[in-house]
Amino acid sequence: MIKLKSALKIIVDFLENKTLPYMIFGGVANSLYGYSRQTFDIDVKIILDMDKEWLNLYSGIKQIGKILPDSPKDFFLDTKVLPIEVDKVRVDLVLANLPYETIAVKNSILSTLYGVKCRVCKPEDLIIQKSISERQKDWIDIAEIIKIQKNNMDWDYIFKNCEQISEFLSDTTIIEKIRKLSDEE
Repeated sequence: MIKLKSALKIIVDFLENKTLPYMIFGGVANSLYGYSRQTFDIDVKIILDMDKEWLNLYSGIKQIGKILPDSPKDFFLDTKVLPIEVDKVRVDLVLANLPYETIAVKNSILSTLYGVKCRVCKPEDLIIQKSISERQKDWIDIAEIIKIQKNNMDWDYIFKNCEQISEFLSDTTIIEKIRKLSDEE
């Protein structure tokens, strides 16, 4: 927990000093919405103009941590994820690539996680982000977030974006699972 807090502070300070729009999502964000589970990494969605800001990001990361891929720019462009290590904690910088992702980052809220003030995705966006996963633990997270936050969420927003993701990925099970969970809880 101490390393996670330290790494979160380092990456948040870095992104804010670089004035890069970001939001914390993934397992760390679960704790904000009433459902904590053990996690060993930090997921951060960023808005980045690769042509204008890549070198600044790259050189800055080398000052605060270790870049894990051998060819970081190619890896980032190909996967939209740049895995780094900060204070011995894995941090995945995920590029906001779709219009929805940019909106989610811009709609993130200022909150406190592990004592660190940072921008965190809204519960609706955490559900949407996790809905593309095939991992059971992400769907357990979604069910728990829905159970705890159900009456405080914008369901039209969730359904609209999950439908678009389902269509984009040609996977109707995403919206079907979300609708089923929203009815059950």
